[in-house]
Amino acid sequence: MTIAESVFSNLSANIKFFCDVHHSSSWKERKTKTDYTLWHLHQGRLWIEMNGQIYTASQGDVVLFYPGDTYRAHTDEQGCSFLVTFFTLETGNKLDLLANRQLAGVYNDAYAQAACKDFCKDFHTFFQNNMAPTLQHYASFITFLARLLNLSPGQTFHDMPMAPERLPLHDVLDYMNNHYLESLSVKELAFRMGMSEKYFIQYFHLQTGTSPKQYLVDKRMKHALLLLADPENSLTYTAARLGYSDQYAFSKAFKNYYGEAPSSFRKHLI
Repeated sequence: MTIAESVFSNLSANIKFFCDVHHSSSWKERKTKTDYTLWHLHQGRLWIEMNGQIYTASQGDVVLFYPGDTYRAHTDEQGCSFLVTFFTLETGNKLDLLANRQLAGVYNDAYAQAACKDFCKDFHTFFQNNMAPTLQHYASFITFLARLLNLSPGQTFHDMPMAPERLPLHDVLDYMNNHYLESLSVKELAFRMGMSEKYFIQYFHLQTGTSPKQYLVDKRMKHALLLLADPENSLTYTAARLGYSDQYAFSKAFKNYYGEAPSSFRKHLI
């Protein structure tokens, strides 16, 4: 599985709020973030004070805050403008993807700026046409995050946190992550955990917030986005790759999950 496939199949992103903001030279703020927050600076400069350090961001830079980050920020006499996005982010196993990685900070390399530019372009297309976020917008956002996850910030806000304790369930989740395109039974998964099927379902839901079957559906539906993004993949091939009996069964499942038919979603990408 490639890095892109891994990110698409494991990532669950929820955009809670996004908008363009414009600040004059008098702008100053002190806040504590409650969500993951991205600033995409497309005009001016700003300064961020956090943990006794001063960080700078200029036009084109990307700033990523973690929940709990407390900071002070201000701009200069030219003012600044940026796209702000509040989001939640989980892996397919409902575990926070960023919690044990050091990614908060200011990104100022060319690759990060190019990824940011593409995402902002898509956002402004929606904003200018007074459109609500659609599946295409989420796909664009996930693509941007997938590219960002391969980078390290040029200016880092925190030291590397300790990795969380690994639970026995993680081994089963790893197995599901690697074999979700195959026919997996709950009975088989319960056996791997040394539990009865009934207790395994209860335990799985307690740890992840979802059922084993729904977990696999989530994985397959997110992988479907990756397959549909390639015009060489027919709906028949995509359905078979995801384990559906035919394209009609796949189309029905896709529409139930995303609220949009796969053929309609694909048209957005052309």
